[in-house]
Amino acid sequence: MNKAIRIHSLSDFYKTFGEPFRDSELGISVQLFFQNGGTDCYIVRLVNDDGINASIILKNESLTKDVLRFTAKEKGLWGNQVALQIDYDTPLPEDTFNLRIYRIANDGTIVTNEEFLDCSMDHDDPKFAPQFISQSSDLVDCDRLNFDYTANPCYSESRYPIPNLTSHSWIDKLRDILNGSSTTTKLQISIEDADGKSPFVEVDLLNVIDAGVSDESGVEASINTKINTLPTLNGKIQAIVQDGPGAIGDTKLIRFIPTTTHQQIKSIKIRPGLTNDVTRILMLGTENGGIERSSPGNFRPAPNGIFFDLSNLNTLANQTQDFFNKIILDEKPLNLISKDGKSKLETTIPPPGSIHKWYEDKNGLFDGVREKFKIISAEINSELSDWNAKVAGSRLLLSKKIPNRNYVLDTISTTPHNIGNYFKKKYYGIFSWCFFWGIHRNKYRR
Repeated sequence: MNKAIRIHSLSDFYKTFGEPFRDSELGISVQLFFQNGGTDCYIVRLVNDDGINASIILKNESLTKDVLRFTAKEKGLWGNQVALQIDYDTPLPEDTFNLRIYRIANDGTIVTNEEFLDCSMDHDDPKFAPQFISQSSDLVDCDRLNFDYTANPCYSESRYPIPNLTSHSWIDKLRDILNGSSTTTKLQISIEDADGKSPFVEVDLLNVIDAGVSDESGVEASINTKINTLPTLNGKIQAIVQDGPGAIGDTKLIRFIPTTTHQQIKSIKIRPGLTNDVTRILMLGTENGGIERSSPGNFRPAPNGIFFDLSNLNTLANQTQDFFNKIILDEKPLNLISKDGKSKLETTIPPPGSIHKWYEDKNGLFDGVREKFKIISAEINSELSDWNAKVAGSRLLLSKKIPNRNYVLDTISTTPHNIGNYFKKKYYGIFSWCFFWGIHRNKYRR
């Protein structure tokens, strides 16, 4: 704006300045200039005094807080062509997000695009989104709006549903895993607080669940006593027991959270022990299918389109593998039945899927949710050409490949049982793309 830009062709003009403005003769003048042998010209973009910058405010995943405001770098109508796409397909799917910015002409042509991967809402991270994007983007500025990290503490949660049977309680099962001659007792833990990230320290839980432990509080106290023997963790984090998939008490999970006096801790990370690792069987840590959410991660913008609501994870995990075998996206059905008539989601051997839970996988382990989301994702990407499916951690993310300026709400359902309400939808105006909106005025001058 207010700067002479050298233009070498009509397509170069469209790419730089957008579609011709109907109340201006500039567009037709540039077209005639190049049609009559012109080779280069200079164009200055001007905006009336009452012109404004197009902008949009994005909410967090739970859709309860305004977290980021994106504003076009320059004033004028061109800002209405800016679109955003957000997904969580990153190495830390509960902490970071990817952002792709597009400038899209009225005919749907992508004029230019930018990509920012692994963005963070942690102001101490080199890729802190507002700073990283504002400094690097030619199209938009980004501002943070809500960041009370202590209101949403971090956690690291196991995903192995420890079974609570009449003949063998969940405490007995956990004791079997950790006690006696067990070779599955060790994990490594690191925390990040105002002083930075601590080194990973190894915790050996061998024999922590003794014969006198008979309830949840006893399990928690036993694990926390062991944690408190380590100086970098002493009094800072604690283990709590939570209900897992199924009815209350059917299964249990272990979650690590900050203590009440250390709510400022931003993240708790768990990785496998160097020997006698227990994280694989308990599904602790991101790489093993555990859920690790940093406190800044609670303030990421929601992904575009349709995405699995993580609060429904235990409910879905507890369904039988034959719960549904068809998915319908915008009234387009996709059968998940193989040639032998078996559902592709019935992965556990031996069949039938009616006796196996969604959390069970083909390897006889309990990573079934991620396994089945990957099957669904592959089928959608193979069979439904206008959809793009990704799996990020324990989520399925669905979005349209091509933007459309006609506001039509995408829909998802499944049969014979419908899990459509297990998903959330976030639309920033148009389909699964986020377009800026506003009232703007442009002027161009040669």
